[in-house]
Formats: sequence, structure tokens, C-alpha cells
Amino acid sequence: MLSRVLYGSRVSLVVGFAAVVVGGLVGATLGLLAGFRGGMIQEGREYLDSAWWISTFPGIVLMATSLVVSRTGDWLRDLLDPTLRGE
Repeated sequence: MLSRVLYGSRVSLVVGFAAVVVGGLVGATLGLLAGFRGGMIQEGREYLDSAWWISTFPGIVLMATSLVVSRTGDWLRDLLDPTLRGE
């Protein structure tokens, strides 16, 4: 029984494993860079304490872009999906 479940979910398991590996590699790389360039990162953090808008406004733009792309995708799916036309 368990072998059938594992066989049926092999794609999900591979994708999950790949995500963990890629996340680990990216995290390790960023951690090494942060350790190597720690002084530079600390200076940037101190600068952001006095100039908060440097990180706030790009964050708002990224959030708005994400919402627009998500809503556009939903709209296109509703427009083009033939199974939803009868509703």
C-alpha cells in the first residue's frame, strides 16, 4: 500500500527534494557571503535604520506587482477555461 502511494507521488517527492537542495545551496552560499562581507552588510543595516524608505518602497512595488500578476492570471484562467463557461 505504501509503495503505491510513493509511486503515485514520486513527482511531488522529487520536486520537494529538489526545492530543499536548491534552498540549502542558496542559503549556504548567502551565509558564506554574509560571513565574508559582514562589515558591508552591517553598514547597510545601519543605513536602513536612518533611511527606511530605501527598502520600504521597493517592497511595496514588489507586493503590488505580485498581486497584479496573480489577479491577471486568475482573470485569464476564468476567461479562457472552457469548463468554467457554463457557470
